[in-house]
Amino acid sequence: PVTLTAGGGVKYRWTPALYLSDTVGKSVTANLNTTMDYTVFVIDKNNCVDTIPVHLQVYSGALVSVPDSAVLYPGQSFEMNPRGNALYYNWFPTVGLSNPGIANPTVSPSVNTLYYVTGTTEAGCTATDSIYVLVNDESVIDMANAFAPGSETNPLYKVLHLGTATLKSFQIFNRWGQKLFETTDINQGWDGRFNNQPQPMGVYVYRVEATTAKGKTIMKQGNLTLLR
Repeated sequence: PVTLTAGGGVKYRWTPALYLSDTVGKSVTANLNTTMDYTVFVIDKNNCVDTIPVHLQVYSGALVSVPDSAVLYPGQSFEMNPRGNALYYNWFPTVGLSNPGIANPTVSPSVNTLYYVTGTTEAGCTATDSIYVLVNDESVIDMANAFAPGSETNPLYKVLHLGTATLKSFQIFNRWGQKLFETTDINQGWDGRFNNQPQPMGVYVYRVEATTAKGKTIMKQGNLTLLR
């Protein structure tokens, strides 16, 4: 609410009446949810009339929203990406942040940390939200149980990993035990071929041996279904 006060008269009339506590008082209270233009008519003791225009600008409240949480694994970082209408941002605490004074800093804390972001609009309105960044101290290795070579979503059969890991061996065998593929590059995968020949749809065997950032050895073996 805002109080509007006129002077110089003995009678007053405010128009329009929308959002006003009174229309004939010297002082009135306006409680707006939108920008408005008012006019007050001031009448003196000689019944002379003057008018005063009043412009009240209502700015949008600040809106800032971030996810409730994010999970990081060794070697990973997370880019903050708040939504809302703020122009200026400030993050706290600053530990683990690339830049606490921008909207989308990169965060990579060493321990679980609750971050607060305060957003400020051009008009000076502020809002605050928080995100809990959880730090997992060990990498995770996993394998899919099927894949379709050349598909948009899964063109290669690869080792899935969360966090930093070193691949010692990744092998693919057919049901007769023949090795069809092998790599030590965790970013490489099998395209469903052997000697450049597409392999038939069916069940194959994978073997994986990897080492996490903390030196833990992970070994996995199982079946995968090749789909055509």
